[in-house]
Amino acid sequence: MTTTPADVLRAAAEKLRVLAAAVSAPEARYQPFHADGTDVTQGRSPGMYDVAKTETVELADYIAVLHPGIGLALADWLETTAGYYAPGPTHPTHVVHALAVARQILGTTTETRATVADMQPETVAHPATTAWTVEYKIDDDTTWYYLGTYSREGADFMVRDLANRDTETRLVRATTTYTVEPAPAVTEEPEFAGPRQCGHDDYHDAHEWADLPHIWCPGHSLAEEPGR
Repeated sequence: MTTTPADVLRAAAEKLRVLAAAVSAPEARYQPFHADGTDVTQGRSPGMYDVAKTETVELADYIAVLHPGIGLALADWLETTAGYYAPGPTHPTHVVHALAVARQILGTTTETRATVADMQPETVAHPATTAWTVEYKIDDDTTWYYLGTYSREGADFMVRDLANRDTETRLVRATTTYTVEPAPAVTEEPEFAGPRQCGHDDYHDAHEWADLPHIWCPGHSLAEEPGR
């Protein structure tokens, strides 16, 4: 079975949830880790429950940052990001970077950065094109209105210009991809047996069809044409 980038992201999210559950405290307020020198503890305040004793202060500080609550939040992010993946030649930047994180969690790579090439199939016909659309709201209206489509630089300029006028805006990216799709299967043309009425039945009597299928008979078969 083929493993997609979405599968990798969800697998990493599940691994984080399992690990976080194993070290989670009963209540969220007791989840944080605390560093006190080279000691790491867990609880509402430092020193409540021992977690680890490290060789350096820096390592204790680092462990304290990555408490179970952070792991669960990261798992939610990976799970959500998996929903943005779709097969194609390009993918949103946040999907690409999330894949790098997921691979680190799963231990499938030592690389700290993924590239779009990691997720590109070999069916790209032409480079993808990207357009940037600026939309805006008027006062308390909930509807977003189309302003225009620009290059990235032009869109950034319009957003900054409207910001100076206290207008709420948003930037929408539209990416068009071009992929090579499988050709339809070639099937043999059906054979038409005669005699049967042809397309010019109001001009002449029924007769056998012409030599080639789908020929629109002008009142005779191809065999009757001069030179055949």
